[in-house]
Amino acid sequence: MAGFDSYFIYGLQSVDWDTPALTAAMVSKIFEFRNFNLKSASEPIIPTRFRRVPSPTPQIENFIRAEGEVEMDAHADDLVWMFTQLMMDSSISSTDFTALEIYGNGAGAGKAFGASPLSVDTQPTATTPASDPGKLIVTLGAADSGTITITGTDQQDNVISEVLTFVAEAGPKTTTKYFKTVATGGIVYAGITVGVALTMLIKSDMNVYTHVIGLGDALLNGVTIEAVKNGIPSVYIGALLNSMTLDIGDVLGLTWSFLAKRGWNRYKVPAAGTTPTSSNTPTSVAAFSPVGDEVLPAWGLSLTLDAVEVPIASGSFNFSNNLGFPTRYRNLRTSPKPTRQGPRDLSLTVGIDYDTTNADFDAKMLTSQKVAAILYAYRKPYASAEYMLKISLPRCEVRAFPDPSVTDFPEVIQELQLRPIRTAGAVASDECEITLQCVASS
Repeated sequence: MAGFDSYFIYGLQSVDWDTPALTAAMVSKIFEFRNFNLKSASEPIIPTRFRRVPSPTPQIENFIRAEGEVEMDAHADDLVWMFTQLMMDSSISSTDFTALEIYGNGAGAGKAFGASPLSVDTQPTATTPASDPGKLIVTLGAADSGTITITGTDQQDNVISEVLTFVAEAGPKTTTKYFKTVATGGIVYAGITVGVALTMLIKSDMNVYTHVIGLGDALLNGVTIEAVKNGIPSVYIGALLNSMTLDIGDVLGLTWSFLAKRGWNRYKVPAAGTTPTSSNTPTSVAAFSPVGDEVLPAWGLSLTLDAVEVPIASGSFNFSNNLGFPTRYRNLRTSPKPTRQGPRDLSLTVGIDYDTTNADFDAKMLTSQKVAAILYAYRKPYASAEYMLKISLPRCEVRAFPDPSVTDFPEVIQELQLRPIRTAGAVASDECEITLQCVASS
């Protein structure tokens, strides 16, 4: 066994910070990582006194906690829970995309077959982004036998095709591939009885949810994590996300910083009760799904500054809740839930072309004007659902004077440092909002 035998699973704690999630509550996903450094820790208190011999004095028993970082790739479809915990938003808004009728008489009624071949508009209404693809759902007005061949393109403009076979049935039949377009001659049917009595209804289903995560201020219960390291399980309860760093480059890398109540090595998530179970064997993940192979921004990364899209050379987004373990509980010898040790700290630093950048950044720095920034990252796998990560920072201050250095022959890159701030007079934190468009419904 080796490092590639390592992964982690998690479950939201529904009772409180002290009570772990049970096996039945674990999310059926296997999370991979680049590095996993969350582990037990303590802060021993060493008394000092004069002794006749230079021997060490025993330490005072102190509470044990857990903390550390986990580094992984960004998967928009698998990170809903992480961003919810980071943003402290238990009132996350989730919306399922409704399948759109693209061939029919409206209100779910079928339409008479047209001449073969047939073309349809797979995106009859405006969507964001405009390339959102969808599975095609075909329903006949009555049971019949034959094939319907659909040819079009996916969101990468690859030509794709799929055949739906009907055997004395009306459907509905759904494609496995996601179509962005179906060109003229894209739908051909054979063997189907074309007549006044037989109709066809086609819907386009993006099969994704949109999760909008705002900023909250109250600490959530945290999560229970079972990390499997080289085949050996460890359990961490009350894991709270304290900070995140999003590295912007050819791929998006996420580094999460956790504070947890405690960690148990060679333990697994309990099936019942309030403590982990001693075990050298991890919780079975036979029915769990691994994260996808493609990572953000597999095919798309975009940054808009004051509604103007600019190319990104590199960058990072840093989010810190400034949590820490309170020290006033030392004399009680209990494991205290972390508290806020300072104001929330957010920053966005990006490298952008100097000669194509908005010309007014210098003035906005000098006069404290605000900049609106939106970071998009799209995942566009072949003939599959398109996922999106969107980070909206509506009010940012320019933290450093945008004056680039010239160090070599290549293009001059300007480093722009932005600090998101809350709206004056706002009753709640609103300096950041994260939107995830993904398959996961929760």
